[in-house]
Amino acid sequence: MAIAQRAWDDNAVPASVNLVCQTRTDLLDRLAAVVANLGLAKLELAAAGQSGDAVRYENTRLHIEGLRAGCRGVRAELESHRARHGC
Repeated sequence: MAIAQRAWDDNAVPASVNLVCQTRTDLLDRLAAVVANLGLAKLELAAAGQSGDAVRYENTRLHIEGLRAGCRGVRAELESHRARHGC
């Protein structure tokens, strides 16, 4: 019975399980930050378009493409992590 209790004890959880969950949390936090920046950049793109500033518009458009690539990268990391660790 002591063995069964130990399996449910929080202190008995292997460090690798905690690390896996932390990795997932870190990836989700990174994704949320990139998505938030993407939203702000889209607002900036709209403002640049309304102002007629072609240089600002193009720079912001390129920035948005970089953020989208960042989102794809983090999503790929999440999928890979999920496939390896099931979380």
